Amino acid sequence: MIRDNRRLLAGVLLLVIGSSVQAEPEPASDRKGYANISDHQMMDWLPRTQPTARLRYADDSPLQFGDLRIPANAPPPAGHPVIIFLHGGGWMSDWNKDYSDALVENLSREGFAPWSVEYRRLGNAGGGFPRTFLDVSRAADFVEALSGKYPLDLDRVIVVGHSAGGHLALWLAGRRNVPPASVIAPSKPPLRLRGAVVVASVSSLEDALEKSGRQSTLSILGATTLEEARRRYAEASPDRLLPLDGRLRVIDGSKDAEWRIASNTLFAERARAAGNDVGRIILQGANHFDVVTPSGPAFAAILRAVKEIDDGEPDR
Repeated sequence: MIRDNRRLLAGVLLLVIGSSVQAEPEPASDRKGYANISDHQMMDWLPRTQPTARLRYADDSPLQFGDLRIPANAPPPAGHPVIIFLHGGGWMSDWNKDYSDALVENLSREGFAPWSVEYRRLGNAGGGFPRTFLDVSRAADFVEALSGKYPLDLDRVIVVGHSAGGHLALWLAGRRNVPPASVIAPSKPPLRLRGAVVVASVSSLEDALEKSGRQSTLSILGATTLEEARRRYAEASPDRLLPLDGRLRVIDGSKDAEWRIASNTLFAERARAAGNDVGRIILQGANHFDVVTPSGPAFAAILRAVKEIDDGEPDR
């Protein structure tokens, strides 16, 4: 079965959960192969144009800002569809949104209005639990304020995230299910999302900590012991917040860490069982960084996933 799919898709394998994602012949743009780049090479990616505006969504930290890009095409009557983009980097201050700017720029060329968010991370003053979560919450809800000045359609908002940003994207899609007593629970009904597309994501903090041994997971949970971390899973781990808002597309490269691929596959199965429309996509030959290369073949898969979510009717 897998061998047949590989022949059909020539390098891009769609593992379908449910009937929402159909395997189709691979576009020519997906046949270039993957370079298996390193993390340092990601810093070579520069956008060709400036964003429309850099705007602050809060004033507690210099890092509470985002870049908004308005597409060049005329907006639909209700406004442009919106992508909230969350960069990765292990939740660490070593990485900022720069590496993802060219990818975000490409999404704007496809008619979406990306709101690419910076937020406090581990190593920044105030970074970690709970402020990292509160920052992305405030940034997401700020889209409503942006729509008062820019032509944005609040019924067509999708969150997209890479790596640790994928964890935060899924968490945003599930934050209405955070226990009300939690300090990161929303204080008002959050912005409704049409869905989420996550690439090389962390969907289970339990797996990230207890299967991969990522010690930064303890810090992002505000924990110093495993027992403390386990008490926080219910607040901060997407797999504990199901069902999430809208449709989900979960993308990995086949050369990523085995624990991540297995964890995200199990998450997709659990999300579908909880009632979400889920597509599971594995890009054959791609590593953790190939999946967000702006000029690479993975971009077509990301774009297809975003368009699948955008083309459907909004969940209510």
